[in-house]
Amino acid sequence: MNLSDIEIHISFGSKEDSVIHVWNLVDNAVTPFWLKYFTTCLQKQIFFKPRFLGFVDGERNFEFLRTRLNECIDIINNDGRHSIEKKLGKEWNQEFSNFVHHHFEVLMGDEWNKTVYWNESSDDVKSAVCGLNDYTHELEAWHRSSEGRKLNPEFTMAHVEGEFFEGPGMDIKDQFHEEFTLDTGFGDMVLHYTQIGKTWVEVCIDQDEDIFDPAIQPLWKLSGSFNILFNDLDVDDLKNKVFSHLKKLGKDPNDPTLRLGMVPIARMNNVGSSHLGSSNIDIVKELSSRQEIWKIEVKNGEKIIASNEFPPKIERYFV
Repeated sequence: MNLSDIEIHISFGSKEDSVIHVWNLVDNAVTPFWLKYFTTCLQKQIFFKPRFLGFVDGERNFEFLRTRLNECIDIINNDGRHSIEKKLGKEWNQEFSNFVHHHFEVLMGDEWNKTVYWNESSDDVKSAVCGLNDYTHELEAWHRSSEGRKLNPEFTMAHVEGEFFEGPGMDIKDQFHEEFTLDTGFGDMVLHYTQIGKTWVEVCIDQDEDIFDPAIQPLWKLSGSFNILFNDLDVDDLKNKVFSHLKKLGKDPNDPTLRLGMVPIARMNNVGSSHLGSSNIDIVKELSSRQEIWKIEVKNGEKIIASNEFPPKIERYFV
C-alpha cells in the first residue's frame, strides 16, 4: 500500500449541511505511525473533539469566548482549592493569555501524568480546567485573525484541531527530527500537539518570557490527533521572529532537539472540494459556518479503510 494513494475525506458541518474536503497523505517517516493511530481511533470510536480556531466569520466572537473563559475561572475559584486572581475584561492581550495558560498547566499537569488536583476534581471542574486552555487558544487565534483581517480582507490565520481524547500514541523518535519544518502551506494537515505546555515556536510567537522550562516541551508524543492549517503564512517572517526570540532566550535555532515547527502528514486536495471555489478565503468562510466535523473516512481508491461518524460537538469536555 502506497501512502500517496491514501485519501482522508472530512465532512465539515452537519449531516444535513456539509462540505467534504480531501487530503492526500505525505510519504515521510512519521506518517505510517500516525496513520496507524488515526485509523485505530476511528475504528475504536475514541472520543473525538474538533476545535475551530481563528474563524472570525463565525458566531464564536470575542464576547462569546470571553464569557466562556470567565465562566471557567468562576467554577475553579468557587471550588476553593485554587485561585485565579484575574478575569478577562473588555480587551484581550497576550500577557493575560499567558497568565491563564500557566494556571492551566499547573492545574492539569501532563497529559499522561495528571496532577492530584485534576484526579480529585469533579467533572465540572475538569471541564473548566480544559476550558482555560481551549478558550485561551481560541482567543489568541481570534485576535490574530481579526487584526490581520483589518489590514487585508483576504487574510486568514485559522486552523482546525482534531483531538482524539486520551487516544493511543507513542514517543517520537530522534530520527524524526528532520521531519519538523517551519515551511507549511495552506491546508496542510500536521501532527497535533497533544501535550500540556508550549512548543518553542509558540513561546517565540507569544514573546513569552515568563514561562518556566518544564512547560516548554517540543512535541514528543505522536497520536492519531491532527491539526489542519488554514493560514496565509509568511514563512520568512515567522523564521525571523522565532530565531530572534530563541537567541534572546539563549537557544540555538539550529538545534534539532528543539523540533521547531510541525510535521506535515497530509496535504489538501482542493479539486472539486469546495462549492464556493478554491481560494483560501472562500474555504475559510465556508468552514466558518460549519464548525463541526460529522464524518471522517480513510480511503484507498474506493475501499474504505476506516470510517466514523461523530455526534454534534460539545462546548467543553465532560459536561
